Formats: sequence, C-alpha cells, structure tokens
Amino acid sequence: MENNILKTALIGVGNMGRKYAEMITAGEVPHMKLTAVVIRRDELMEWGKSLVNTDGEKVKIFRSAEELFAAEAENINVNIIGNYIQKLNDKKPEKSTDNCKGNEENTNDYKNNKEDNYKIHTTSLFDAVIIATPHKTHKELALKAFALKKDVLCDKPAAADIGEALEMNEAASKSNRIYGMVFHQRLYPKYVKIKEMIDNNELGELVRVNLINSRYLRTTHYHKSGSWRSSFAGEGGGALINQGQHILDMFQYLFGMPQRIFAVIPFGKYNNFAVDDEDTIIMSYDNGMTASFVLTTGEACYEERLEVIGTKAKLLLEDNTLTITRHQDVREYIKTENVNSRENMHFTQEIIEYEKEPEPYTKLLEGFVKASLEQNSDYLVARGEEGINSLMLCAGAYYSACRGIQVELPLDADEYRKLMDELISKEQ
Repeated sequence: MENNILKTALIGVGNMGRKYAEMITAGEVPHMKLTAVVIRRDELMEWGKSLVNTDGEKVKIFRSAEELFAAEAENINVNIIGNYIQKLNDKKPEKSTDNCKGNEENTNDYKNNKEDNYKIHTTSLFDAVIIATPHKTHKELALKAFALKKDVLCDKPAAADIGEALEMNEAASKSNRIYGMVFHQRLYPKYVKIKEMIDNNELGELVRVNLINSRYLRTTHYHKSGSWRSSFAGEGGGALINQGQHILDMFQYLFGMPQRIFAVIPFGKYNNFAVDDEDTIIMSYDNGMTASFVLTTGEACYEERLEVIGTKAKLLLEDNTLTITRHQDVREYIKTENVNSRENMHFTQEIIEYEKEPEPYTKLLEGFVKASLEQNSDYLVARGEEGINSLMLCAGAYYSACRGIQVELPLDADEYRKLMDELISKEQ
C-alpha cells in the first residue's frame, strides 16, 4: 500500500459495481482509491472514462478480468526483477575467483529473497479486488486474485455452491490475504441491537425462532432481466441463492448454524421455471432450539417478521419496529411457582422504532480498507470464510426438499454437486 491508500480494482459494473465505483471515486471511503475497473460492455465505456478519483487520477479501464490480472502479473514480475537488481547493486559484493560459486550464490540469493522482493515493490496497479460479478464467476476471480497476493472483497453469495466456497476459503488461507464478504445488513442498527442482546444473555437461553420474509416480490420481468437469472444453470438456484443470502447470513450470524435442516420447497410456485420462489425451512439445534424460516418472492403484501423467544425475554421485530418483552426466567418459574400458569409472571415491554437509513455500504468498505491496511480480519464486517454458512443453509434446504429427507449439516460438497448436476440436466 502506498501512503496508507488501498489501491482497488473493481470487477463487475452492474448496479452494485457502479455504485461501489462512484462511492470510491467520490472520496466517500477514506483511504480507498479506485485504480482499475473491468468494463466489458461497450455502452458503459463512456461512464468508465468519466471515473476520476479525488486526486485527479483517472481509473484505468480493462476489457476483461484476464487482461487485468495479466497486467498486474507482468507488473509484479518487472518490479521483482527491478528490486532484485537494485539490491544487487546496493550489495556490491566482492569479486569471486570462483565464478560458478558466485553465480550459484546469486541464484540462491534471488530464490531466497523473492518473497522479500515482492513485498517491497511499490508500483502495483492494485492491492485489493472487489468482485461484483454474477456469482458463478466468483471462484475463478477470487482464486486468481489470491494467487497474485491481493486482498478480496466478494459480493454475495460467495460462490455458486458449497464446493466452490470451500476452494475460495482454502485459497484465502494459503495466500494469507484478507478476504471479506459484502453482508452489509449485519450493520443495520436493529440487528446490531439484537446481536448485542443475544451475546449479553439478555434473552436467556434461546428456545425458538420464527422468521417470515416476503420483502422481495419479483416479477417475470425481473426473472427475465438476465439470461443467467432464476435458473440452476445460471445461478445455482432461485430465491434462496439470490434474495435469501442476506437473510440466511443474518440468521446464522445471530443464532449460529443448525445441526439439522428440513425443507419444503414448491419449486416454481409463482413462475414457470425450475427454481424456488418460495421456501419453508425447519431447523434444529443440538441445544434443543428450533427455528422456522419462510422466504417468498410471490406475495403482494410486504412482511419482515422475526420472532426470538428466550427463557428471559421475547423479541419481535416487525420491519423496523422492535418490541422487547422481558420477564423472569420461565424455566425457573415453571419449577418453583405454586400456581398453574402465569399468575405470578411479571412482564415489562420496550418498543424501539428504527429510522430507515441509507444502506451502510460505506461503513462496510471502510472496515475492509482498515482490515487490508493493517492486515487484520477483525475489522471486517463479515469474513469471507463465513460466506459458506449461508450457502450451506441454502444447499441443505435444496437437498432436503429434492430428496425428501432431513439433512445433517455440514452437507457433503460432492453430494450437493451431484444434485445440482441432476437439476441442471432436468432444467435443460
């Protein structure tokens, strides 16, 4: 990084990609600079040429990710050799009477110091990559970025299936680079509050969770807006792999991963396609907690409802209204009170109204910048390695619904790939 600035390349200039580009070049993300962007569509070239950072530097345009990575790989090699030559000149070794020995020492010196040479080059085109492409391409792009020792911020979902997500996690670990996911909804104040209450044991032991979400009504026009949309071949599924990823991530972020999952999915309930547009999932945990999860993209009425029942309190989140009902520990009450029901229970209620705020993408990007500059993943809103969790819930639900069985998690990646191959074959 130069002058405490994270030079960033953006791959993917759809709606979200363009939003990221405009935020960064406008200086809305401190210490982040957009130095490169991949633009494949001719009609977006003029927009790309208009991208200028606050210091006046224009964003370099590449017509493909392959071209971007090739340019940086060549740049790295040039700088490694240049730095090595500079080090040799600075070293100024005495002439050796044994030429063979001298050449061997120089060769070994180059090999042994290649990593050091890499670290000190200061003219990289970019230090980090934001991946905002269709998720079928995420794995290939992330692996290439990690191979070049670049930090990666990936839009949701992490990949097309759990096997690809595992490969991405392994590559990130081997490269020892920062890997983040764009799960910005974790920053919503209402979820921050719920997370704090759970972590502080204000609810007691969690016993039951119910979630219903009909926020994302999707029309035929939407489903046909891209050839890859709403298909197993193009997206790896429907509502769960697309609209459901933020919701599933929030679910596992708050409550952890279940051990077992059972799903009922009426594929193509509202549309003439093979994928899901409505999902009902039952989850169970080893501690006895149960959860129900309903996602639909075909209902007219808007509903976002999350009900969390603990032994000491109940939370009810309806859209942006959080109702907290507190009481004494019900398990202790059941054991000790000499009454038949709630006669001696005492309840207090608190209602918190949350204002609708702009999506917190800037704050998420700021966390990624700090994590990259300090090489500390603790600053990330969501670690990339966590991206597999929402995919695992999605995969478990698809596998359960298609096989008609309860699924133990984690699901085997090869077994899931077999199912996907079957579904893609039937779809075609």
